[in-house]
Amino acid sequence: MATPILSLYGFFFSSGKGFFFFSPPTVLALWSVLALARRRRNETWLFVAIAVSYPLFYSMITSRWHGGGNWGPRYIVCITPFLILPIGAFLERHDLSRWLRVGSATLLFIIGFWVQMSTVFVNYSTYLFSDVPADLQRFHPAYSTLSAQWRLWSRQVKAWQQYDHALRASGEQFYVIDGGFHDIEVPDLAPFGRWMEEEGQLRIYAQPEQAVTIQIAYSRPRLADMEKWSGLHLVYDGAPVTAEQRLAAENERETQWIETLTIPADKIYIWPGTLIMTATTWLPQSGDPRELSVFIERVNVLSDGALLPFQEANLPRPLPVSTAYPWSWQAMLWFYDPANARPFDAWPWYIWTSGLPLPQARTLIIILASVLCSGFVASAVWFILTLKLSLRVAGKPHSTDWRLQC
Repeated sequence: MATPILSLYGFFFSSGKGFFFFSPPTVLALWSVLALARRRRNETWLFVAIAVSYPLFYSMITSRWHGGGNWGPRYIVCITPFLILPIGAFLERHDLSRWLRVGSATLLFIIGFWVQMSTVFVNYSTYLFSDVPADLQRFHPAYSTLSAQWRLWSRQVKAWQQYDHALRASGEQFYVIDGGFHDIEVPDLAPFGRWMEEEGQLRIYAQPEQAVTIQIAYSRPRLADMEKWSGLHLVYDGAPVTAEQRLAAENERETQWIETLTIPADKIYIWPGTLIMTATTWLPQSGDPRELSVFIERVNVLSDGALLPFQEANLPRPLPVSTAYPWSWQAMLWFYDPANARPFDAWPWYIWTSGLPLPQARTLIIILASVLCSGFVASAVWFILTLKLSLRVAGKPHSTDWRLQC
């Protein structure tokens, strides 16, 4: 049942979905409409009609005004350009001081920029699908997604500093799960005892020029294969490798295998190295939306005969779910469940874990950061100079001056 009053309030003034909070520059449209109407009456009425019709329409037909798990007011985001365009008339209002016009526009555009950048730094679904009640997220300022994004960002940066940066810089040998695995289902087999999707990745921090031996114990459901199981397809640092495959046990439900591969010392030249395991997937018949391949029971990694410890990567990682099969609510909710690994939207982390030597990784991060900062500064300077030029032109008397036409 539609709730027009609540919907209209939520569209514009709720702290978690309000249009003006997610598009701060549009606030200036409230002081621009009259100035624009004196110059372009018909166009102004068209802009106003479009900006008003969308929220009115959706408030009358649905109670889901918030648009579900989306960033900002989903149903009325299309009115943004019609509220941005009138700002030009605000910048030409001569009844306001120049610094007030330029300063307010610049401030609101900067705030709007940081609001949108927060969705780049952190996947906003992490918070939207958390255990914080939806009503609190939408109406309580302390629980708004706008503030939560930056809290999550600081938490993820701290996790990166504590885990990956510290361990890699320490020079210790270990291995981590880099992606493609589901949650642990058999705690006694931890850190494994979990299903792998079509492709699973292990990141191995082993000293170069030392042979690495990897043993993988797993099971494969019989119903997943019409023909004989051919084993995992294995690639280490871009080069295919062959493993010795041995059937460990079998029953009417599954076959259990052990595969052992050895990477020669002359092939261990990147630190860390990446092992990619690929297997054909099957879809469980019990309504489970996941695509599964093999159940990994145990992995042993040895460098020069010494067993490497497993380290828990307390970092968000690529989600191990594919939506290639028909869409369902179960698949979507599993995909966005915050308990699962999340993408870490911070480019320095990708560079740091790409396999580059530490000095090169640091240099590349500094170079890219400098380029990005220079671009932001250049854009800001261009924006300010453009505003000043438009104000200087607007300050000169001419036939289209809005004061002469009113």
